[in-house]
Amino acid sequence: MRSSQNHPNQTSGVYGFILLLFIFCIMMIIHQSANASHMLGAELTYKHLSGQKYQVQYTLYRDCNGISAPANMNLKVQSENCSLTSFHSLELDLTSGKELVNFCSNQTSTCQGGNYLGAQAWKYSCEVIIPANCSDWKFSVTDCCRNAGITTIVNPTSSNIYVEALLNNTLGQNSMGEFVNSPTIQLYLNQTQIINARVNATDGDSLVYTLSTPNTGSETYVDFQSSYSQLRPLGTEMFINAQTGEISLVPNQVLNGVISVLVKEYRNGIHIGSVSRDIEVSVKPSYNIIPTLTGVNGSNENTINICKNAALSFKIYSYDADQGNQVKISWTSDMPEVRVRVGAGTNPTTEVLWNSNNAVKENYTLTVYAQDNACPVNAVQSRTYLIHVSDLNLQIKSQNVSCEGANDAGIQAIVSGGSQPYAFNWSDQNISTSSRKNLNAGTYSVMITDANACSTTQQVIIQEGHSAPIINLGGQLSGCNGMPLKLEAGSGTNLYEWSNNASTSSIEVTTAGNYSVRVTNQYGCSAISNVKVVFQDCAGNDQQQQSRAISTMYPNPVVDKVNLRIENPGEGVISFKILDLRGKIIESHISGNTSLNHSLDLSNLPSGAYILVASTSRDVQSFKFCKQ
Repeated sequence: MRSSQNHPNQTSGVYGFILLLFIFCIMMIIHQSANASHMLGAELTYKHLSGQKYQVQYTLYRDCNGISAPANMNLKVQSENCSLTSFHSLELDLTSGKELVNFCSNQTSTCQGGNYLGAQAWKYSCEVIIPANCSDWKFSVTDCCRNAGITTIVNPTSSNIYVEALLNNTLGQNSMGEFVNSPTIQLYLNQTQIINARVNATDGDSLVYTLSTPNTGSETYVDFQSSYSQLRPLGTEMFINAQTGEISLVPNQVLNGVISVLVKEYRNGIHIGSVSRDIEVSVKPSYNIIPTLTGVNGSNENTINICKNAALSFKIYSYDADQGNQVKISWTSDMPEVRVRVGAGTNPTTEVLWNSNNAVKENYTLTVYAQDNACPVNAVQSRTYLIHVSDLNLQIKSQNVSCEGANDAGIQAIVSGGSQPYAFNWSDQNISTSSRKNLNAGTYSVMITDANACSTTQQVIIQEGHSAPIINLGGQLSGCNGMPLKLEAGSGTNLYEWSNNASTSSIEVTTAGNYSVRVTNQYGCSAISNVKVVFQDCAGNDQQQQSRAISTMYPNPVVDKVNLRIENPGEGVISFKILDLRGKIIESHISGNTSLNHSLDLSNLPSGAYILVASTSRDVQSFKFCKQ
């Protein structure tokens, strides 16, 4: 029978395993504690390279009193909507490690082997293939842990730093630009200070900045101590400019706290991406007065509105209240071809010159930094200026007159860009609406002015409508009793409406009275003609007398002369009238000649379309012709 007592070798093996496990756990705790003591924060951004390929960059902020930056970090890429997940290794860029604190020239930080606590930014990156178009791609990195010295949250050493970046590539590829400035990690007690979290919008999309609660995981957050919160992470009120990412505050207590800024990107109103920065900030007692920067031209205003293609010029004044300090000015901007001139002296003036004809988007930013030379640490103040370019775009939609002489045209002015409200000023009338109706043919122009007094003008020509049919029933016609009289309204038109309800191009009547016809052509244009018909006894007259008196007109088109054949002129004079298409009499001719052939000299008549009306005692007839 086997004894239940453990063999000595087995016992020592178990104890050895437990001891190794204990030592491993202790080392992990020490490792995490080391990380926790020296991690200041992190951020995660991405850039589209080509096709479905992206470069993801992780920045780790750490102080220089502990272990070195790790050689790599783990990146998780996930889309729940597309059920896709992958893991990647972010590799350390050994050329990074930029210091975050500006020491005066005779001081050395712990990053360089000195005595003053320094901090560095270490960058990691890798390339990732995004295999599908999904609205919820999430890049994320988790690391442990935060510094034990943080006083504004509960159990900081057991609190991870989790940062993520979101991508919606269903509307096309996108780059979520890097943060322009290194984070501010040291503030001074009871002084107004600016923390700048501006991101470079490389695609020209709209960015919105907000304060957020620092994450410990995808859906978990730090637990603030009482009197601290997302909007008051340092215990005092903080104001963030949603357009520039500029945070202003006056710290009122010495502490170590954490701040998180969320930056969302929108394209045509749709959320397409976001990044965040999670950073530890220390508030120190003031030994130095921070330099200041004014707003535009010495004011407190940071926003400038200009019109597209306008020249911009303004000045920014710096000041340091500490005697003997020298202010150094630097700047960053996304304004193309901007010129920045920094003057001389202890408190230099900065002049900004720009022509907005280079603008390709509506909003630009300029961030100016004023850095003093105080020791051991230089103080830096920044100020961001928002330049809004009003680029008014005016599109005119118009509808021409339907038929010649009508007043049924319309105009619609469609405006985009600039700043609402828009004012409309029409050239022909004192009208302030964006649309016009019941217009005649002619030339119209409208000037649009936006809320920033930027304007643009556009002209539109309303074309005359289609010509109405030319008809002339003769005014008065005589017929012979017992024989029908034919009334003709021409041909080549679409619709005929006679007063006797007939719908043909001609009718035959046997009853005296007044007749009329409305003729509508293929363009919907109409004309009306009236005639009075009388009948008389024509006994003894031959067939030739009963026919139309005026039979032909030639040539057509006319060069110099026009000829008419009068088959049955009757008695009295023969009159000829030349009318334009509106019915205006251009020329009149009277002939006492009762011969069969007549010729009119029209050599002085301008080229165009006309109507010839010939009248005898027996008949009135009209002919439409063209003069070359």
